Amino acid sequence: MILFGVEVIMSCSPTAAKGWFPPVLIAILAICATPIQAQPTPDFTVKMTVLRLSDSGDDNDSLSDSDFYVAGSFTPRNGTAIPFENEAARQEGEETIHPNWEFEFDVPSTSGGGELHFRALDYDSGLNFGDDTTIDARLDVDFGSCAITGNGISTTCGWDIAINQGDSATLRLEVFWPPSSPGLLVRCLQDPLLPRPGDAVTIDMEVLDGAGGPKVASDLQILVNNTIMQRATAQSQTAYAFTANGPHFVLQCRARNTVGANPDAEMADTRSRLVRVGFPAERWSPVGVAASAARAIDVVVLVDRDFAPPAGLTGLSLPEEPAVLAEIRQALWTSFMNNPYVLANQHRFNFWLGRSTADFQGTATTCILVQPPEDWDQYAFADVGWIAHRDAAMQRDCAAPSLRAFGGATNDAAAAVHETGHVPFGLADEYCCDGGYFQAPMLPNVYNGIQACTNDLPTDGTAAVCRNITGMVFTSDPLPDLMTDDRMTFNRLDRRRADWLLDRCANAAEGC
Repeated sequence: MILFGVEVIMSCSPTAAKGWFPPVLIAILAICATPIQAQPTPDFTVKMTVLRLSDSGDDNDSLSDSDFYVAGSFTPRNGTAIPFENEAARQEGEETIHPNWEFEFDVPSTSGGGELHFRALDYDSGLNFGDDTTIDARLDVDFGSCAITGNGISTTCGWDIAINQGDSATLRLEVFWPPSSPGLLVRCLQDPLLPRPGDAVTIDMEVLDGAGGPKVASDLQILVNNTIMQRATAQSQTAYAFTANGPHFVLQCRARNTVGANPDAEMADTRSRLVRVGFPAERWSPVGVAASAARAIDVVVLVDRDFAPPAGLTGLSLPEEPAVLAEIRQALWTSFMNNPYVLANQHRFNFWLGRSTADFQGTATTCILVQPPEDWDQYAFADVGWIAHRDAAMQRDCAAPSLRAFGGATNDAAAAVHETGHVPFGLADEYCCDGGYFQAPMLPNVYNGIQACTNDLPTDGTAAVCRNITGMVFTSDPLPDLMTDDRMTFNRLDRRRADWLLDRCANAAEGC
């Protein structure tokens, strides 16, 4: 596979500095004579998902079947309408479709709510007298109560909404706080990672500052299936325990912090994440899925077939083994869910557990084999497969972008995040002297020569200096960095490239 115009066979982690330790964070309190000013309140995001559209057969078509698309607007109270329309993504020739189309509207939280105007249309050629509007509905969304009313409907955020006007539609409306604030991040994860029916499940929630250190927030909330189940005040962490039932549950954690006179000055929200209960017949299980596959980076964890946890095995398949799941959960918690950049964008990351096993082999200095499962072509939705092994000291991790896969040790917190820099983000290594170096034709983080690096220095006053990596290879990202021995810090060039891909996920018609 050509990634960002560059074919990279292997890109490896540095051989040195295999461990990573969170920085010591020192809080300096200053008392000022000037009174603290009220901080502005961040925007909310209203998310609409079109789950289902069905044709009753009563439209005016004579020469074609249903070709559905949707259009309309969301109008904040006392605000300006935000239009949407996806005719270019219409699905043709099917009477019933399950498109999972997603639309997001950023609106001032101070507006208190707004109106969704939703229209479903059937695209027609000129011989069928133009497009038919098959559904035309208006729904009011209240941000305070999350009540949704209109067209004979009365429900709350997060639940499926059925609209029947001859043709029928099923929608879901959700209202989210910002995914992060400059000084506030939130993370949460279920334990066990993939519970079985009847298992006791604990959801752990922590609030972090912008650098990833612990932070006390005014209000912490854990929601399960769209209902607040745990609330804490003036804490940095909390937890909620329940019994897993049904095929899945929806998990969400959010926090807010008072600054000055504004109780909502700092806000952070994981957004709703789907978690499977029990291993299904499908090849993969969602263990933290926040968006459709087209709208997020899909990371599928594939257990290395040689995985041998110290707690021993019980005879189940490796991806179902409790000891294996516990190690993978801890690896997620200390890698992706401990990274400030990922947490600030966690609504653009989906995490799945694959039923298939894979193979990763290497020595302490050399990556030898990255081998996805034989049925990897069935995981076409995956942006990357993380082959989880537990030999950080004995096997050098690396990525194979052409295979959409990398090897990452579960006992090396930074390995998986670094390798994700290679695939899917397409970043080159920035350490000396045996990494994978290339200058990408678009948004490079590494340059073939000092002049190319100098030509791409920022012109907006941002401080940046080109530094030599090895030979004629240069970068202007400082140390520490995601693509060096640190393997966690997204600097300017790393963010530029990652932001581009995440923006494509969110806004391009085809997603990512």
